[in-house]
Amino acid sequence: MPGSFITNDLEDMLLTSEFASSATYNGTAISVILDTEYLTVTDTGGTVGFESSTPVVYAREVDVSAATQGDRVHVGTQRYAVDQVEPDGTGMVLLRLTSTLSDVDWGSVAGPVLQSLDWGSVADSADASEDWGSVA
Repeated sequence: MPGSFITNDLEDMLLTSEFASSATYNGTAISVILDTEYLTVTDTGGTVGFESSTPVVYAREVDVSAATQGDRVHVGTQRYAVDQVEPDGTGMVLLRLTSTLSDVDWGSVAGPVLQSLDWGSVADSADASEDWGSVA
């Protein structure tokens, strides 16, 4: 358990006038630090890795003490789902996040977008040695 000097520093660090952003965690207003963490993933079945990024928030452990996978975090206009919960032993918790589909603007799928695409005939563009199956 962190000492009071760390607790006081965390409160100061999580002021929205300093480093933090206002957020809603499972319906409760809290302050978090939103960041993007870059990772190199090498376990892809080969030896070549690739880079990826994931949104993360740092929050006080007392604010997210019961955090579990699937919890909801709303920061600004973006909504996230919690993927991983990583307490660090200093009174802070790192929450690895993914954007929820409810925030993705897919636009209109009907109308001109579908009508303007010309995929041609599968029979015309398919190699004669390949079996593409039925299109219909």
